[in-house]
Amino acid sequence: MKKALKTWWLYLIGFSVFLFVAAIAIGLRIGVIYWGFTLTYKPDYPSYTFLFSAIILTLIGFVWQDILRARVRHKTKNWDKKLDDGTLFKAWKIFLPFLFAAILSLIMGIIFTFFKF
Repeated sequence: MKKALKTWWLYLIGFSVFLFVAAIAIGLRIGVIYWGFTLTYKPDYPSYTFLFSAIILTLIGFVWQDILRARVRHKTKNWDKKLDDGTLFKAWKIFLPFLFAAILSLIMGIIFTFFKF
């Protein structure tokens, strides 16, 4: 885990996933306010989008790295012992961008809960 936390490009991937979520949450609201889209998009919806995406991103990252660990355990018949460091590093490389994007989405969801536009 510590080695995965030191790789900068995982944070870059996580930030780009967060920007995608932010483009959906904020972009639709800006479109409704400034460009007159005919959607009914209430001021609460961006916070709901951020909070829901935090949950979904955490689940996606967890399930994806868990599938990787299960495949390695099935292939090596290692059911109850610790996995090797390469596999754990690979699992954290999968999970960390989603976790970082989920944390940023959670923070923005809390901010947008109190400050609506």
